Order: sequence, then structure tokens, then C-alpha cells
Amino acid sequence: MKKLFQFPAALIIAAAFLLNFQSFSQGLNARYIKTNTKEFPNNTVTALLVYDNYGSAVKGLDKSAFTTILDGKKGDISGVSTMASTGKGIYTVLCIDVSGSMRGKPMEDSKAAVLRYINELGDKDYVAIYSYGDGADLVADFSNDKGYLTGQVKKLTAKDQYTSLFYGASKGIEKLKDKAKEDEAVNLVLIGDGNNDSPTDAYTIDDVIFKAKEAGVPVFTFGYTSSNKMALQNLEKIGDETGGRYYESPNREELDNNFRKMRDNIHNIYLVAYKVYELEGKGQEVNGIFTVKQGQLTSEVSGKVKLPAAKASAKPEDGDGGLGIWGLVLGVGVLVLAGGVLVFVIMNGKKKKRLAEATERELEALRAAEPPVVRDEPAPGRRTAVEELPPTMVEMPDQSPDATVIMRPGAGGSAAGTARLVLEVKIGPLAGKEFAVTAAGAVIGRSPQEATLVLAEPGVSKKHARVSFRDGRYFIEDLGSSNGVFVNMKRITHAVEITDGNSFKMGGCEGYFRIR
Repeated sequence: MKKLFQFPAALIIAAAFLLNFQSFSQGLNARYIKTNTKEFPNNTVTALLVYDNYGSAVKGLDKSAFTTILDGKKGDISGVSTMASTGKGIYTVLCIDVSGSMRGKPMEDSKAAVLRYINELGDKDYVAIYSYGDGADLVADFSNDKGYLTGQVKKLTAKDQYTSLFYGASKGIEKLKDKAKEDEAVNLVLIGDGNNDSPTDAYTIDDVIFKAKEAGVPVFTFGYTSSNKMALQNLEKIGDETGGRYYESPNREELDNNFRKMRDNIHNIYLVAYKVYELEGKGQEVNGIFTVKQGQLTSEVSGKVKLPAAKASAKPEDGDGGLGIWGLVLGVGVLVLAGGVLVFVIMNGKKKKRLAEATERELEALRAAEPPVVRDEPAPGRRTAVEELPPTMVEMPDQSPDATVIMRPGAGGSAAGTARLVLEVKIGPLAGKEFAVTAAGAVIGRSPQEATLVLAEPGVSKKHARVSFRDGRYFIEDLGSSNGVFVNMKRITHAVEITDGNSFKMGGCEGYFRIR
């Protein structure tokens, strides 16, 4: 009989072990994308990508599965949603490699995967397309017209001599930057062999990762048909470090399967909303730690979060929601005690009043018996002790060396240091060079006689643009140039403010403005 019972017990233990092993083999992984702090501290929202070891989205998690900590302060999670459940569309930029190494089957397979992705777009989804090879070209602007997008993809051919991977990715991120600022759901899809060998640009992999993280754009990368495994590591690093994913796709079947996984992952991005107590926002960057739990599995990820100026929210006092009968007894006891104290105070007050009245009568009798007092008046022209002091010594504040003196602007002292504006040129004959502008400003142009900052490039006019510094900010304006001044991919028609990380294009020179 014992043996009969031992057999089912062994089966139960084995089944439990297999279930536990399966759970651990599936794994749990989290990627930090970005945190929206526009309503900090009352409603902060962090976007997290959660997937298993097979790259599939982990679905069905509620707020009990998440923990958020900003600068050591644990968040009070109010709710969790997914990108799909918001009902909003998704803005995607597809960057497709059209260099010679993609010629033939690789190009056709890549186009087929992209066409399938376009065909499955939702009514509110929008796609823009870039091709990259010798340079980077906008093939299609944001649209949800499937016929138009399909036609543009079918025209793509792999013919370019070089591969400008980092430049193409940077242009795609620039395209999504404004949408990300508007809190739209965004992502970049990068397809290629991982090579970056263009001799005319100075973009680096770190430029791509920095811009993607700064804008909150997750990049999903697909490594296809590369015999150079080192080159594929470029795609892997970009996907891993921007909150997206890297999918090695050596054939069409894997490419199609990975595109489906990517779409599912994007729709399942978790949006964790929470309130943060006792943390003041001063424009500082703080460390965020975000934890996801599912059963016995845990994944922790960190990310930098910039806080806006906002007062700290006080943490509510803990309580048990009511004291029941003991609370009632305590309340009655307090009332009885308060009543006794009140009676004592009233009786004691009457007694003190009688004593005070008797004392006053005695003092009146003594004053009546005293002779009158004659007071001496100061002689005419004589000063009092206070009047004899020099005027500067009357009510003088502390002037000790340790006293702190706060000076308003213009009251004296040295002026605060002004950050320099630096033009980092990434594309064109001046790629890799940097040009600095101080608060004195500069005229940018091709002519050394007419410009103070010379960009010796044929597409730059003699006097192309002016940079000025006003009220602690840098501005740029077009001086009637032939090819225009572009900031963040838009041609400017009036003076616009320059902020750190803005892109620029003047003639054949492209790059970023940095304020240091």
C-alpha cells in the first residue's frame, strides 16, 4: 500500500519540478524605455518592455508585479496599462539598408517582411521610411496609406557603395523626436547587416544610442545576411541599450517570425503610473530602479529620469481605518478628563481673581501714602545717549566677515560663466570637426571676409546664418542663404532658440548643437 502512495507522490514532485524548470527556462527580462514626468510627482509614468527568453512578450501583468523607485523613494503605483490598451496609434520609422551587400535575396526578403508589417497596420498607426547606404533618404513621410507605403517600398533597390548605418539611424530618431515629445507611442525599426563604412560621415554608435535614449525612442534591430559577426554587434548594442530588442534573422523565416514578435512586444509595452512622495523636483537627473516580478522570477532594470521643478508631495499618515469600541472608550475618557480640567481651571481662575483684587487694594493704599516724585528734565541742547551716537551706528546690521551678502544682478561682482555653443559636424567634408561659439555670437558662412565662423563647404552661403546670445539663451537665424538653415530637420523662417542636442543642416554640413 505504501508503494502505491509513493508513486503518485513522486509524479506530483516531478510535475512540480518540470513546471518550475519551464518557468525559469522561459525567463523574465525587462527593458527601460523612458519616464514621463510632466505631471510629477502626482502622476509619473514609466514605459517598460517585458519579454521572456524566447523574445516573446510577457502579458497579463498587473500593478502588483511592478515596483518603482526614484532617487530612493518608492512609488505608489496607481495603475498599469499597455500600449495597445491606450487606444492610441503607433508611429514607426523603418530604416532599410540599400547598400550593395544587401543586393538580391537579402533585399527581397527585407522588403517582404516590411510589406507584411505595413499590411497589418492599425487604423491609427503611421509609418515613415528611410533608406540608408551612401547617405540617408526619406522614402516616405508619415502615412497610414498602405497603398502608398507599399509602392514606395517596392521601388527600393540595393545599389549603394557604402553603408551609413549610424547616419540612417540618427535620421530616423530625428524623425520621431517631435512625436515622442507629444507623448505618442514611437519606435524605430533598423534592418541591415550591421556594417558602417561611409567615409563621409562622423556619426558613431554612441551618437545613435545617446539620441535614442534622450528622445525615448526604443530601437528594434534586425541583423540579416552578414558574414561579419562583428558588424552585427553594432545592431545588437543599439537594440539592447535603447530599450528595444535585437533580432538575429539569418533567413526569411526567422525575419518574418521576429517581425511578428516585435509587433507583439511593441503593443505590450507596459505603462506604469505612480505617485512619488517626499521627492522635490529641481530639474535634476535621478536614478530610477524598476522591478518586475512574475511568480518566482524577477527582473530589475535602471534608467536616468529627469525631474521637472515641482514641490515634494507629503506622504499620508498610516492608519488602521478606525479604532472600533476601544476608540469610543478612549474618546469618552478624553471628554471626561477635559471636562474635569475645565472645571478646575474655572474654579482656580475665580480664586486668583479674588487674590488679585485684594492685592490691588493694598497697593492703592501704599501709593496714597508716598510723597510725589519730581523728575529732572534735560537741559536745552543736551543730547541723549542714543542721539550722541553717529548716524551710521544706529541700528546697524551685522557686518562681521562671516556674514553672507546676497547681491542682485548688476550690483557688482563677477558675472556667472556662460556655457559655450558647440557645432559638432557629422556629415560633409568637415565631418568630425567642432566649432565653438561664445556669448559674443557669430556669423556662420563660407567667406572668411564676411563670416566669423567659417564652414568651407560649397553648399554654405558666404553669409549663411547668425548665432546670437540673449537672456541666457542661444538663437540662430537664416541670413537669406541659398540652401536654408534646418533645425531638427525643419527649415527655419525666423530666429529660433537652440537647445542642447538640436540637429542642424547648413548646405552640406550636418550635425548637432551642443551646449557645454
